[in-house]
Amino acid sequence: MSDSKSSPTNLRVMRIPDVCNKCGLSKSTVWGKLNPNCIQYDSAFPKPFKLGATARAVGWLASEVDAWLEQQASQRIDVVLHG
Repeated sequence: MSDSKSSPTNLRVMRIPDVCNKCGLSKSTVWGKLNPNCIQYDSAFPKPFKLGATARAVGWLASEVDAWLEQQASQRIDVVLHG
């Protein structure tokens, strides 16, 4: 019996507009998070992979994007508002 978490049928690929929308980031910020020479670089940000033979089409695994967002949310700072 196979593990449902590792089943390829459960994988969902997100393209750049989907990643931007889900994360609330611009395209340039997403690419900046992947570029070690950029101030926005984040080594924990999910890496894209090629879709097909061309290098122009890339995608991200939705599960990896979700995990990154969960990690970001776990680091949130509690803000105390004074009235």
